[in-house]
Amino acid sequence: GQNWSATASATFEVTGVQLEVGSQATPFEYRSIGEELALCQRYYVELTSARQVNPIMNCGYYHNTSIYGVVIFPTEMRTEPTLVQTTGTDYFRVYSTGAADTFTGFHSIHSVTPQRVVINAASTQGISGTQSAAGWCETMNTAARLSFTAEFV
Repeated sequence: GQNWSATASATFEVTGVQLEVGSQATPFEYRSIGEELALCQRYYVELTSARQVNPIMNCGYYHNTSIYGVVIFPTEMRTEPTLVQTTGTDYFRVYSTGAADTFTGFHSIHSVTPQRVVINAASTQGISGTQSAAGWCETMNTAARLSFTAEFV
């Protein structure tokens, strides 16, 4: 037989292991992919990927220099999350009134619960549009990232 522990760069792969506390074994716990994803989304939700365009949310111009939009999380998060993003020139855009308004990133969380969040961007991020106009936000750069985290601190 092969002695994998004495072989350079050898790997030993294990799957389907369940660790137990104490001496009494319990039935093996199987979780569906959907259940695992929901459990992970309690801690972290990313709204973007490495694609050029990722829709983020519907939004509206509160003033001609600020937008607000609501993000509803796919799973209730374990606590009120914080915003995590990468920003840069023209990383994001708003489509509204037949035009695209580019901006660097989101300014802040306006209000938040474990189920949803209101985020905004303002003139300091490059917002300039028509007050009361509706639109949608999306990424326009593959480096743009927008996520929410409720990790333990």
